[in-house]
Amino acid sequence: SPGTLYWTNPKTMEAASDANTLSVTEGDSSEVLQNGYVWDGVSYVASSEDHYEVVRDPLGVSGYRSRITPCGRGFWTPWAWCLSPTGVYFLTKDGIALTAGGTVAKFITTPDLRPIFPHDGGPGVSVYGIDPPDMAATNALRLSYVATFVYFDYVSTKGDFCTLAFDTVMGRWYFDRYASGVHTRLWEPGVGIDTQIVGLENGTIGTTGGPSDAGAAIAGSFHVPAMDGGTARAVALVSNLVR
Repeated sequence: SPGTLYWTNPKTMEAASDANTLSVTEGDSSEVLQNGYVWDGVSYVASSEDHYEVVRDPLGVSGYRSRITPCGRGFWTPWAWCLSPTGVYFLTKDGIALTAGGTVAKFITTPDLRPIFPHDGGPGVSVYGIDPPDMAATNALRLSYVATFVYFDYVSTKGDFCTLAFDTVMGRWYFDRYASGVHTRLWEPGVGIDTQIVGLENGTIGTTGGPSDAGAAIAGSFHVPAMDGGTARAVALVSNLVR
């Protein structure tokens, strides 16, 4: 059943009893279990629609029971989610959200970025030169947490490999488009190490940083906000600053 949770025998990961099952979504075939995780010592499983806490139930048939959390949102895919020090970030059907211990989902996709995701019964649309993700390309939708940043790697509806990076400290979004798309990211283990290892769509492994994008020139633009303060001298100072 798509709504059934399975687990292995204690201390024997290679074996599982037929009794190690729990019906989480009560037979609703339209609500599929996507993935699970442990947060603050508690187990959770996310369906396509919601989050459930899984707790011990010695009096139950299986020894476990599930209860729905206040989160109110589920995982869009089994892979587009990541754990962080503040909770689990995950892709929903209409944006990217954060929950900690099943708390009400808090969207981190700002109102100006929300149009790229499906909304009001329609598909996502491009805004500010950012193309919407192809929500049907589930294998290409990934979330990763590295050194206070949450990365959303995706293939756009135009077939381009794109990344939206969220600065969890400043609350800002950044957009990147790659010559060879990023499929996976790993924060290299170790104290004081911020190296980011990436798995690319062309089958190679690399690290972020450097003067080129897998050998291709890096295109970019620089936008200066209005900072003149109403005087010509301020305009000159800003102009000198960015030359």
